[in-house]
Amino acid sequence: MSIWSRAPFLRIILPFTAGILLYRLGLPSSILNICLVILIFALIFTAASVFLSRKMLQFRSIPVFGTVFFFAFLSAGLLMSHQHDIRNSASFIGNNDIESGSQKLIVQILNEPEPGNTYIKTTCKVISMQNDSGDWVNAEGKILLYLEAGDSSLVPEYGNTLVLNSYVQPIQQPLFNSDFKYDQYLANKNIYHQAFVRDSYWSIIDHGKGNPIINFSLQLRQSLLNILREELGSGDEYAVLAAMLAGYRADLSADMLKAYSGAGAMHIMSVSGLHVGVIYVLLVFIFGLFPGMKKKLWLKGVFILLSIWLFAFVTGLSASVLRAAVMLSFIVIGEALNRKINPFNSLAAAAFLLLVFNPNMLFEIGFQLSFAALTGIFLLYKPIYKAIYIRSKFADKVWQLMAMSTAAQVATLPFTLYYFGQFPLYFLLTNILVVPLSAIVIYAGIATVIFSFVPWLGDAVSWVMIWIAKIMNGIVQGVESLPGALVSNIYIHPVSALLLAGVIISLFILLIKKKIRMLYPTLAFLVLFVFVQRMDYRQNQSEEFFLLIKDGGQHVSMYKEGKNLYAFMPDDSDYKPSNFVLSRISKYKERNGLVFIPVGNGYEEAPVFKDGQFSQIKDIRILIWNDNNNPREMQYMPQVDLAIKSGGGYFSAQSFEENMPAKFILHNFGNNSALEKSLKELREWKVVL
Repeated sequence: MSIWSRAPFLRIILPFTAGILLYRLGLPSSILNICLVILIFALIFTAASVFLSRKMLQFRSIPVFGTVFFFAFLSAGLLMSHQHDIRNSASFIGNNDIESGSQKLIVQILNEPEPGNTYIKTTCKVISMQNDSGDWVNAEGKILLYLEAGDSSLVPEYGNTLVLNSYVQPIQQPLFNSDFKYDQYLANKNIYHQAFVRDSYWSIIDHGKGNPIINFSLQLRQSLLNILREELGSGDEYAVLAAMLAGYRADLSADMLKAYSGAGAMHIMSVSGLHVGVIYVLLVFIFGLFPGMKKKLWLKGVFILLSIWLFAFVTGLSASVLRAAVMLSFIVIGEALNRKINPFNSLAAAAFLLLVFNPNMLFEIGFQLSFAALTGIFLLYKPIYKAIYIRSKFADKVWQLMAMSTAAQVATLPFTLYYFGQFPLYFLLTNILVVPLSAIVIYAGIATVIFSFVPWLGDAVSWVMIWIAKIMNGIVQGVESLPGALVSNIYIHPVSALLLAGVIISLFILLIKKKIRMLYPTLAFLVLFVFVQRMDYRQNQSEEFFLLIKDGGQHVSMYKEGKNLYAFMPDDSDYKPSNFVLSRISKYKERNGLVFIPVGNGYEEAPVFKDGQFSQIKDIRILIWNDNNNPREMQYMPQVDLAIKSGGGYFSAQSFEENMPAKFILHNFGNNSALEKSLKELREWKVVL
């Protein structure tokens, strides 16, 4: 029996996914009408097949049926992607001229806000906005919101309705090709705008307007976090347990995140399929203790499904847990019905269900990594495991874990290199030691919650869990500190990632079929991989640009020409570049093989010149200033091509008199009214902003 017969959902997911990909390529809108006609025809054709001739239902009997079936699901993928894209809504906020000035909006909080030092970060959906005539009109869109906390202890909650007044800006694209593509990450969540709102420009006007299911889930998670915090305190052990059991990572320190990432154990920190699988194994073991359950598979299935989805609720219904819960649900349902389960069919069914709900999930990193890892385990685990025979039972169990880790790591290699540009060399060592410990930690965490109401027993379990978590953290930090633990700054082009996947697939077929001719496509993919990487490197070398990086209250100007990267440092003697800015510059420099040249006051070497706040790049003259070096205090203002004003409040354009620059950049103003006044005056001078 072929794979298509054993896994019918593969015949659905492949054309459906192709439709989603075609929509992302930006096909003309006329194609959508054709897709709608194909879908209607497919429905009529299927109905006619059912009522006129049952034999037509057999896929092999009439090839036309399979063709119609393929194009119907491809069209469905296209149409559902179009429907899900909020930019296609007539009331989308991006269709209005929202970037021209401050906007008054009514919004609703969509997730649990994350309090920071000065700002509260959250995501909201727009309900309505005030137009130029002062009327409130319906509007749609999502905004990444940063609310200034101020002196008030007021913190918004999920489902709160807010009224705010702020500038709404598009999500900034990454400055460097080594930066994480945060704009694409947010676009996959239908978020295209952001706003930074001052304390006095937002207020809560209503409560409890969110989805009651999500609200209940967040309340459950908060209750779990309260129990863990009460039992464990607020150290690294609590932070790790909160991440593993509740998917709450706000309390994780930067050092702990770096250690888990460098050791190749980040999958342990994110509540995902590993954690849901650990819960499933525990439940199967418990029900195995009751012989009567073997005859009541449906009852066992109901209990396991309820437990898995309860765990999903406790973790706040995060995307990674939902993926794992859906995939495992198909397996549990199949076992409850006493059906032989094909893992590829379950995987395809889960993917189809998730993509119907949200087609953009296909482009989310977590979705790709989850399904790639599971596909790799299903395909590669057995060939890798059978390659070495081990007699010892204990050593064999260790080898099974190594084979599974290797299968998942190989399958996800193109994604990890493309998205993260790094590879942990000691991932096998980490997984051998940490994965079993993580299972014990999860079980101990569940026991801590269950027995937290029994004073002496709860304290004993908590003590055990703390020490297990300490050991696990110590192992991870030890592995991360080993020489060469992490190979970083490995960046590949998207096409190169696909070619690398082709190398892995062709090597897999070579190992399974043992046919030497499969070596030819492998070599072809490798040659193309090297060619694309080389072309990408040359293109990056030939780029020339000027940009600004905000670093605290200062700006670092950067100019790239060929292999040289010039950095114009601020005149402030107290300025020290932040680690964040230094890290970004270092990654970009190393990826593209550039020479970093800091440009200080008095630097003069073609094609760059700097004197105070004045700079020149080739024939372009630039002025960068803030309130500490205001142009009004200068005796003479020379003509410049670009003026950059950073921070502070209103300034008068009269400062420049007849030498008004052709272009202006205004950034990080103190208040909206000062910015509005400055913008109005500059527009009167017909300056490009």
